[in-house]
Amino acid sequence: MNIVATRPLLLNMVFLGASRISSASMNLVTTSYLATTLGTANFGINSFAAAYVSYFLVFVALGYDSYLTREIGHRPARMQVLVSSAISVRLLLAICVTVLMACSLFLIDISALGKLVVLIQGLAFFGSTINLSCVYQGLQRMHITAGRETLASFCNLSGTLLLVHGPADLPIAAGVGAGALMLTQFLVFVQYVRDFGWPSIYIPGRRDFAHAGRSMAFFWVMLMGAVTLNTPVVLLGLMRTEAEVGLFAAGWKVLMFAITAPTLISALFLPRFARLTDQRTEKLREAGLFMETILLFTIPLSLLGIALTPQIVLSLFGPQYLPASDIIALLLLDGLVISINIALSTPLMAGRRQKDALRIVARGAVVGVLMNLSFIPVWGATGAALGILIGETVILTLLMMDHPEVPVGAALSFALRCFVAVIPAGLVAHFATTPAWISAAPVVALVVGGSAGGAFYLAMLWPLRVDVIRLARGLRGMR
Repeated sequence: MNIVATRPLLLNMVFLGASRISSASMNLVTTSYLATTLGTANFGINSFAAAYVSYFLVFVALGYDSYLTREIGHRPARMQVLVSSAISVRLLLAICVTVLMACSLFLIDISALGKLVVLIQGLAFFGSTINLSCVYQGLQRMHITAGRETLASFCNLSGTLLLVHGPADLPIAAGVGAGALMLTQFLVFVQYVRDFGWPSIYIPGRRDFAHAGRSMAFFWVMLMGAVTLNTPVVLLGLMRTEAEVGLFAAGWKVLMFAITAPTLISALFLPRFARLTDQRTEKLREAGLFMETILLFTIPLSLLGIALTPQIVLSLFGPQYLPASDIIALLLLDGLVISINIALSTPLMAGRRQKDALRIVARGAVVGVLMNLSFIPVWGATGAALGILIGETVILTLLMMDHPEVPVGAALSFALRCFVAVIPAGLVAHFATTPAWISAAPVVALVVGGSAGGAFYLAMLWPLRVDVIRLARGLRGMR
């Protein structure tokens, strides 16, 4: 097989976009089912465990996913050496981190059931060691990555619906989620073996630790991201009730859905930016397309979501989660800021400015943690969402000030026009749900309001000179 063969970016976007939309939709259904079936307390335990495990998972991943994507995109001939090195190092890390996490459970004050769920979810460490989706992202063969993500979400949804029937099935729910990830990561590994042969697995040496050192910039950014997003859940679990963790976790799942588009687009553009490191003009042009694509999707998703927050809560989680409405609206605003930060930081990570991105993200993460420590004891889950917003706003401010590698003036103009289009669209979405025969059925209200608001947003783009066709042609011309 030709290692360097790639697909056009727009085709990759279709593959990965369809996968992310279907995966996110299935994940929302899974979340909705778990939230109602497990109850707020057990759903809170499951969410706390996932957040706690995520800290340790970052140390197993060690930034290799983004590092390999960038390096393979830039120099695909080194792929097999890099993959063998990454698997060998990550396998050693998985063993050490599993022991460390198990020991840490003696130091935190959570229930025995919570500790069991943490250990079950920790099985994902070993699936992460052979996670090679990043190889196919670097080669821009997104159909492999897309297939894995869709299958993982389908297995998780199917297993959850078949095996989880009440609060007592919490350990099973944790096992289904971890098992779905491990199974699909193994299948991608098998695909890699078929395409390129078996990777070498050995005791890591000096050369392997040198590769690990070069991935550390990505590791630190991932760690800061994990701290920013997961610390609120962990602090809520340690400082507040499990039920309040469950309410916040419902909003957190909506936040993850809201940032699906920018993470997808970032995964597509990262290897392209790596290739264009020494082509300043072309990189700036593509960075502009990158930013506009993210803004076009994330601005309406976040703001229309805020307008339809009650319908989202009732449709996905039921009336017992209505107290989370204000939290979800605030987290959707967080999602918009996070999306813009992704757009500004990705070109830095793809080139030679990883340390700049790390420095900025670290400052924002520290501010976010301090805000959470201050706000959570007073305002609980609402304070956690506000702490995230302040931390991400600090990151956004610093990224804008530190010589961003995107055309900022054009991006601000584009964002302003999208905001002007979406504000009346939000009003349309809200009033479309007010008739009694619509509001009586939350799912119908969500579909009607979202469709009406989305259609009005698209109609408003043309008179505001947001040329969607030009943007699509620009993406189509990229390979």
